[in-house]
Amino acid sequence: MFGTSGILSEVSLIFLAYIRFDSISANAVEIKNPKRAIPLGIVLFLHSQKFGAS
Repeated sequence: MFGTSGILSEVSLIFLAYIRFDSISANAVEIKNPKRAIPLGIVLFLHSQKFGAS
């Protein structure tokens, strides 16, 4: 998309992605092993979305 509507839609997507990243990092304090659990959760989520879409 080009123009103002394209810019606004991309800005809203970036904003929502930042909010989700911020909530993950804020909750990482309560996880027992965040260095292992967060990357594992991201990989499992991406694989589940890949298989769910196909």
